[in-house]
Amino acid sequence: MHSGLYRRLAASTLKKNARTYLPYLLSACGTVAVFYILAYLALHSGSGTTGMVMQLGAIVVGIFALIFLFYTNSFLIKRRKKELGLYGILGMEKRHIFRMMAYETLYCFLISVVSGLAVGLLFSKGVQLLFLRILQMPVQWGFAFSPSAALVTVLLFAGIFFLTLLSNLRQVHISQPIELLRGSQVGEREPRANWPLAILGVVLLAAGYALAQFVNNPIWAFILFFLAVILVILGTYALFTSTSIAALKLLRRNKTYYYQTKHFISVSGMIYRMKQNAAGLASICILSTMVLVMVSTTTSLYAGMNEMFSWYTRDFRVRAYTDSESGGYTPSAPSRLILSQQGYEPLDEQVYSSLSFATVRDGEGGFTFVPQDDANAMEASVDDVMQFTMLTLADYNLLVKNAYELAQGEVLLAAARGTDAFAQPQLRVFGLEFAVAANVAAPDIYAADYMGTDLYYLIVPDAHTFWQIANLEIQFYGNNATYVENVYAFNVDADASVDEQAALRTDLLAQGSVSVTCTALDKQSMQEFYGSFFFLGIFLGLLFLMATAMIIYYKQVSEGYDDRARFELMQKVGMTAEEIRSAVRSQVLTVFFFPLVMAGVHIVFAFKMIAMLMSLLQLTNTTLFAFTTVVCFFAFAAVYALIYAITARSYYRIVS
Repeated sequence: MHSGLYRRLAASTLKKNARTYLPYLLSACGTVAVFYILAYLALHSGSGTTGMVMQLGAIVVGIFALIFLFYTNSFLIKRRKKELGLYGILGMEKRHIFRMMAYETLYCFLISVVSGLAVGLLFSKGVQLLFLRILQMPVQWGFAFSPSAALVTVLLFAGIFFLTLLSNLRQVHISQPIELLRGSQVGEREPRANWPLAILGVVLLAAGYALAQFVNNPIWAFILFFLAVILVILGTYALFTSTSIAALKLLRRNKTYYYQTKHFISVSGMIYRMKQNAAGLASICILSTMVLVMVSTTTSLYAGMNEMFSWYTRDFRVRAYTDSESGGYTPSAPSRLILSQQGYEPLDEQVYSSLSFATVRDGEGGFTFVPQDDANAMEASVDDVMQFTMLTLADYNLLVKNAYELAQGEVLLAAARGTDAFAQPQLRVFGLEFAVAANVAAPDIYAADYMGTDLYYLIVPDAHTFWQIANLEIQFYGNNATYVENVYAFNVDADASVDEQAALRTDLLAQGSVSVTCTALDKQSMQEFYGSFFFLGIFLGLLFLMATAMIIYYKQVSEGYDDRARFELMQKVGMTAEEIRSAVRSQVLTVFFFPLVMAGVHIVFAFKMIAMLMSLLQLTNTTLFAFTTVVCFFAFAAVYALIYAITARSYYRIVS
């Protein structure tokens, strides 16, 4: 046979099956475009945080593309089996069919990659400008094409399409023409409710939910998160496969419900196809959960940045660490000299010594250290962990411009923002007893919110008491101890640019033995980190949303073709068009919104664990996260409903 015939047959196949191939090509084009854009950003964002985040995004999209295109290809090959079987019956050898299918795959690859690269090239600059706007970085004008990103994209998708071709050829190779002819019409026997699988699904789901609910430590939450995710995914598939069949059979036993035209048709049809239905519905549920988690977490992190910025009360913080009661290096005088040499006048100066440390409630009204190699440290709940920043009374009075007095054995306590005032009249720390003389105002110094734990400023009467506690910490933690900081903090002229402040930081570091924090640089770094994840979360969220829509569409189309003969027969015996619409609506409402509900349940149970993981990224505003999650869920539900409304029409057009 002439090769031109294979090309014409392949082109004719794509044209005749446009209803199923067009969405496939559009989704492939979109995936190519997204991958190219992320690869373009990864190659043009340097080797810093943004570049690494974009590289991570490109890897995720590459893995997703492989799975997604394989999944959607399975729908296409199922619809093609009758046609391929007919070619075999008419005398076409399998090697001829293979060549035709190779041309089909080549055409799909060329259409997807060429159009995808064109779309990616068209939107890459706009997306880059949006990306830079989110990061609040200078806009780089000019249009650029990245040959490296295009080459990586072409090679990746060439490999994916080649693998789908091999999968299709294998199915044809192991089948006889008569099997292919009937392949798309093979029904299923009525499945039995698999109670062992249902019990396994409940156990797996309950185990995943339990891990999410009972973990009280962010470190354990990080360790167990992926185990919980795997348990919930497996439990979801097992539960959908088993309980969906049982639920439909229970509906069939309800005579009042079942013997209504719209319910009779939808329930009876879905029972026989529920094995395939269940896997698709579970996939939709998992993808929906992924979209909700990804968008809500990255949006919350980005929105919560300003709260993190409030930790910084001065433009610069110069710190020298010491474990000596003699005081060690004091950075204030050398730093003032450097500032004077560079033409800066320090403003709002602060000079103090502090020690920040974590303690755990000992169950007897006091607090103690838990060594880092102690198993109890990992098991401690966040509610039992207390952060203290210790100051001497002299330094505190200078910071708040007051003249508090303390006797020996007394302390002042100041609750940081978001922490309730200390309610006990006595405080015991590491076996040392103190009377709480008063709760006072917190000083205006840097204080990070570590994983949402309570934070108090502990003001002790003198340096002797200060070092008594500091030495206890060194004794317990050794090389892992947090040492005393001699701090010099100040502001500079508001007109100083970020680059000028960066240069000043370099000069201050030159004095040696100091650590210098520049607020402007830290904010820029945080903006890049959280902004990159926000951008990636929205980008991948839209990609997964497209995948959800495509799976829903192919489910509806596939079932429409399976049901068409049944509905044609029923129309011949008197079923009206309105009754068909009613049956379609019943089928959608009975089953297809179940994944959305289950995705919502997954989010509710996962919320506590995810909130703990967010605290590791310094987002401790649970209210903000909860609000963002609720908004994302309802927005997704609206889009989900719109997708189903559109695809239900496609189903109705096929069956009618």
